[in-house]
Amino acid sequence: MNRNHQPTSQLSVARFATVALTLLFVFALFVPTLSAQQATPGTVIGNQASATYLDASSVSRQSFSNLVQTNVTQIYSATLTNTQTRYATVGTQVVFPHTYTNTGNGNDTVSLALGTISANLTNTAIYIDANGDGIPDNTTNIAGTSYTVGAGQTFKFVVVGTLIAGSTSGTSYSMTVTPTSGHGVVAPTTNVDTIIATSNAAISVTKSMSATSGAPGYTPLAVTLTYTNTGNATSGAVVIADPLGSNFTYIASSGKLNGATLTDGSGGWVVTGNTPTLTIPSIAPGVTGTITFNVTVSASAAVGSTLTNTANFAYNDGTTQIPATGSINTNGATFSITQTAGVAWTAGDPSDFTASAPNGTDALGAKTVGQGGTITWTDTLTNTGNGYDTFNITPGVSTFPAGTTFQFYRVDGVTPLTDSNGDGIIDSGPVAAGGTATIKVTATLPTSTVVTSTAYSLKVIATSTATTASNFASVAAATDTDTVTVTITSSSVDLTVTASANTGAEPGKGSGIASGVTNTVAPGQQTIFPFFVQNTSTTTGTADSYNLTVQSYTTAGNVTPTVAGTAVPNGWTVLIHQAASGATTCPASYAAQIAAVTNTPALAAAAGANANASWNLYCVEIDVPAGSAAATNDFIVTASSNSTAAVDQMTFAVTVSAVNAVTISPNQSGQVYAGGTIAYTHVITNGGNTSQTISFPSATAIVFTPSTGWSGVLYQNTDASGALDNASVAVNPGTTTITLAGGASALVFFKVQSSPAANPGDNSSATLTISYNGGTLATVTDVTTVISGQVKLVKSQYVDTGCTKTPGTYTTLSASATSGQCIIYQIVATNTGQTNVTGLTIADAAPPYTTYLTGYTTTTANTCSLTGGTVTVTGGGTAGFTAAFTGSMTPSCTATITFEVKLN
Repeated sequence: MNRNHQPTSQLSVARFATVALTLLFVFALFVPTLSAQQATPGTVIGNQASATYLDASSVSRQSFSNLVQTNVTQIYSATLTNTQTRYATVGTQVVFPHTYTNTGNGNDTVSLALGTISANLTNTAIYIDANGDGIPDNTTNIAGTSYTVGAGQTFKFVVVGTLIAGSTSGTSYSMTVTPTSGHGVVAPTTNVDTIIATSNAAISVTKSMSATSGAPGYTPLAVTLTYTNTGNATSGAVVIADPLGSNFTYIASSGKLNGATLTDGSGGWVVTGNTPTLTIPSIAPGVTGTITFNVTVSASAAVGSTLTNTANFAYNDGTTQIPATGSINTNGATFSITQTAGVAWTAGDPSDFTASAPNGTDALGAKTVGQGGTITWTDTLTNTGNGYDTFNITPGVSTFPAGTTFQFYRVDGVTPLTDSNGDGIIDSGPVAAGGTATIKVTATLPTSTVVTSTAYSLKVIATSTATTASNFASVAAATDTDTVTVTITSSSVDLTVTASANTGAEPGKGSGIASGVTNTVAPGQQTIFPFFVQNTSTTTGTADSYNLTVQSYTTAGNVTPTVAGTAVPNGWTVLIHQAASGATTCPASYAAQIAAVTNTPALAAAAGANANASWNLYCVEIDVPAGSAAATNDFIVTASSNSTAAVDQMTFAVTVSAVNAVTISPNQSGQVYAGGTIAYTHVITNGGNTSQTISFPSATAIVFTPSTGWSGVLYQNTDASGALDNASVAVNPGTTTITLAGGASALVFFKVQSSPAANPGDNSSATLTISYNGGTLATVTDVTTVISGQVKLVKSQYVDTGCTKTPGTYTTLSASATSGQCIIYQIVATNTGQTNVTGLTIADAAPPYTTYLTGYTTTTANTCSLTGGTVTVTGGGTAGFTAAFTGSMTPSCTATITFEVKLN
């Protein structure tokens, strides 16, 4: 019985299930791309329903249900292929290739066992065949051993058995192979391998390839078909064919039989279309031989895919055609399409370079910069691999002066390259095959180096990150050496508090950092600081302009010429203004923060001159925000050259006077039914600039007007949740205090319960009072009104495992379901108020990873005059619905909606 034969009149190939790369020494795995809509095991899905309605005063209200959650559980399923038949003589080992595929949605374990073994079979075993060539990888019997197989992955193995002496020719002997998952036997439970005893010829053929992976267009790939006559008689004609399909192309005149060249179209070697076929007139017992030929892998094969190809054969065993019709399949040989990595550098902007060579030495034009100056040029990276790749960018060997820093930017020259793939190294970002990435390179020279006409070089290295993926075949690194001749000039600038007479005693005179003046100012006010700038370069006629910045300064006593400041305090405004032409003093104030500058115009070099005309007056405007803390704030003003990196700095200070101010806000209003509760959120803010201790006066912390039947409790938010929860702490008036730094704030919640005897429309005002700064008071008022209607939603679920649309017992607790199962949701809306409500509309949506089942949603209304419940599907049948009711919803009336979703 030849269960694996193909019922065709010509030789054909069985299309085996896709297999893929060998993982370690055990697995041949393929990782599929799961639907973006399918939830993996362990995912928790959930949703809430909502309702809108009009209360008795025709005011629109909204209500939400509880959250219902469902845990996605794992599906365990698998396939096992194939049931097969082989012919053999006694004493001959027969090999049957099999593939186990995990078709579930998560990892599972599998162990394999042989059962129902015919008595005439001996030496039965199961061996790993990781590369799928139909030959055991070793002689370790793995029967009973457990292996992990991922979702969508395959495990390849072979089953072997030997016929004992006395087996009857023409009789079939079989054994079953059974996989058992870590969670029970999964269907199909068995394959049956059958050996038919014969005293005639018994031909077997296996297929292998010279490589198991490579890039699209890989060539030449050698295919080997190994045939063996394990029988006791010489065979008749043996026909071996290999239908290559569209993934492989036969290379003409590449066929060989046992090393001897085959001629296409003669000697039994025929290539029809893309199917090479060899007819061997006979094969003697015990003879093994090989047919080899070369193929080219399709250039359009998708990177990451696995190509499977199976040959087939038929033969005459000396008396009978085996099989009677069709052919017998060999094992399926696989070739995984891998990504090759390649990268090349070329010079970028032609204006930067005088000569260039790809991946070679690129000469830049000569540059003249000042001390600490920056040189910028452009390089272009090309992805010469066959798929998207990301390239790490790093500086290599450099001959630039010690202390030079290098920075890499994107094509705009202002956006730094970042680490896009999380490996800790900046990179180009994804670049398509054949695509380019433009990289801007900057070299910032140290301020201490002064050299004339010296050539510097930097190697810029781009390295493929292909090794981070197991299906990449190679990794490439390209380096490009950029050289530039640089002339570095010396220059200097000087800042002083007053126009210098060059005596050397003026505040700020000379290099280094000197202290300026200190001004005292109240929060919310403005203060002005004057300073003078002089180009003190030693070369007459060397004009220069300077960037001007003001930053916070915290390194007291530091005289380093280039101290890095820190960010100006949050909320402070610091601006620099250029004084009017000829002015020697700054104005008392600036209106609306006008005429700010960030640099000077070109200033002529003083060249040692003492004239005050070479000094230029600038004014620093500082606007102190109202909430600034009472403290002294130090600032540093820096003048740095645009072109020569000359720099000088000086400091000044602002002392902020103390202010006390605390508020509680906002005044709020809300609605509640009689005897119900509502919580208001208030913010206590220290708007001053000193730390304050907030207290709650025992007699006036909470005052209701009117007060009969009304009550309230204050709570402090202590867990940063921003909501009243079980972590909130009740405030004890007269005892509880809260300490707030200047500008800080704290949340408090005021929970109000209305009088049970209140009538709709009644209200009460609650005044909350806090104390600070030794007795200063601040208040806020909340007004709560009693209303006559309120709709409450309760949502529950039932897991409909068979999607029968027949609910059982609903629950509001979490449940578990898995892919392919359904969940029926029930929403019950109840009017818990005292008067009718109208315009009830309830809406809900399918949770993520599920599909809303149209045509099933139902609505009912009980003990009231509601009608309708018209369902409108939203989101094209995949998102959810709204259900609109007409009529009045009387007190205690309920409306019920059920709908169903299916887990993808």
